[in-house]
Amino acid sequence: MKKLLLLVFCVLLAVAMAGCGNSSKEKAAGKILKVATDANFPPYEYYQEKTKVHTGFDIGLMNALAKSMGYDKVEYINVDFKDILTGLNEKKYDAAIAGMTITPEREKLATFTEPYVADSYRIIVAKNKNGKFLVSGKTVAVEEGSYSMELARQNGAAKLLPVKGVEETLKAVSEGLADCAVASSVSAGFFIAHGYGDKVKFADEKELLTDNIGIAVAKDNKALAEDMNKALAELRRSGEYKNIYSSYFGAN
Repeated sequence: MKKLLLLVFCVLLAVAMAGCGNSSKEKAAGKILKVATDANFPPYEYYQEKTKVHTGFDIGLMNALAKSMGYDKVEYINVDFKDILTGLNEKKYDAAIAGMTITPEREKLATFTEPYVADSYRIIVAKNKNGKFLVSGKTVAVEEGSYSMELARQNGAAKLLPVKGVEETLKAVSEGLADCAVASSVSAGFFIAHGYGDKVKFADEKELLTDNIGIAVAKDNKALAEDMNKALAELRRSGEYKNIYSSYFGAN
């Protein structure tokens, strides 16, 4: 009988120790938020080769949101912009942040948070172009998958030249491959200030469109969007949002 009790005790102890081991492993793993981004869109997001980290306004904001929501870590996954919403609904990641304009078409594919920042789209032309410049009838460089493609079509572009990112649109204009480009004012302004100022400029026209930018989650994951909205509101109240914004866009 004593041997039987001893055997039962040993079995129970082994099970308990195994349970403790699993618990420790889970705790060490932490709570991870998987986020897709296209790290080719400064100052919103870009990848620093030297430090091997993602940085930019979107990254700083997402890190703060995740912390406020109780996550221990954000795992960033680089995805081509045109494929981001597809992967989101295939559950490859939890959310997507990539300077993404909230449009009716995209709202059919994903659930968006409330806008966290505003931007606009403008026409970029070669430095030697003067006067007003219209998209109509022109070859227009645009970032593939971005809303600039739709805007260029709506404004009568004769031909679209889809490229990988905003810098590539400016490069296409500077090399004469396109008559102009349509791109985010913020991102294009960043590149004009960092290497393209003697090659391209904004056309005299005002913004083609002022847009609202949001974080996307899977269409059926409204709960996560609501949690992010609450966290965003808290960051605004505490002043942390303003600090993050100022770090990348300057004081407003």
